[in-house]
Amino acid sequence: LRHAWSLADGEDALAALPTIYARQVSFIDPVAVHQGIAAVDSYFRKLLAGGTRCDFVIRDQVFGDERAYVNWTMTFASPRLNGGQPIDVDGSSVLTLRGDRIELQRDYYDMGAMVYEQLPLLGPIVRYIRGRMAA
Repeated sequence: LRHAWSLADGEDALAALPTIYARQVSFIDPVAVHQGIAAVDSYFRKLLAGGTRCDFVIRDQVFGDERAYVNWTMTFASPRLNGGQPIDVDGSSVLTLRGDRIELQRDYYDMGAMVYEQLPLLGPIVRYIRGRMAA
């Protein structure tokens, strides 16, 4: 599986959420915790409304009976970040499965690379601090 989802999939992708997630799904990422399929749907709609591009490429995946691990790269663009130019963010998802649905999804990614470094005033400061820590 190389191409998992794209903003171009739009409403079709959002309409498919109940076939992917359990009704009482817990979705956790560095931004917030969302409980239930309606909250996840609302969160995704809000994120997509602010963007001009959002594509995921699956780099690696391991599936077991009740747990899965997925490594991905998200490419997204928003007029509010990085001058509207695409930003690549690597991340991972840990999934707990019940039957054929995702019951828990926990996403891990670098919020600094995704947002903070892209802001005109905060970006240079975050990059400076990263550089100092890496030296």
